[in-house]
Amino acid sequence: MKVNFMVMCEYATQQANGSPILCGIFRGITTDTLPAKLTPFWLALEIEAEPHEAGEHHFSLRFVDEDGNIVYEDHLIGQFKRRPDLSPSYLYMAETIEIRKEIEKRGTYRFDMVWNNEVLGQLRLEVS
Repeated sequence: MKVNFMVMCEYATQQANGSPILCGIFRGITTDTLPAKLTPFWLALEIEAEPHEAGEHHFSLRFVDEDGNIVYEDHLIGQFKRRPDLSPSYLYMAETIEIRKEIEKRGTYRFDMVWNNEVLGQLRLEVS
């Protein structure tokens, strides 16, 4: 199991053929004052599962500050189908993220995609 990509953007959707559409990709935000409330945004990601990992899996998406404190957490469920040619199966997710807790300080925050207590992928958000 692995995360192929994680992207923050202003909007995300998917074409009928499964191709992702990502608009307004960003890696950081600038704020004049602190504490600051983040405007809701989209997080899009693709998870790849090996043939032996077919089935339902539970994931946690965590937003973590520089001190290791979890600022936001969401639980996701993914269903991976067994493919007849024994190749990996892919799951694309795009979800609106609304972090209700105010950001108290500037720095590097990160999203962790966690499965079975293992961080599969990370994405950093720079707050300046």
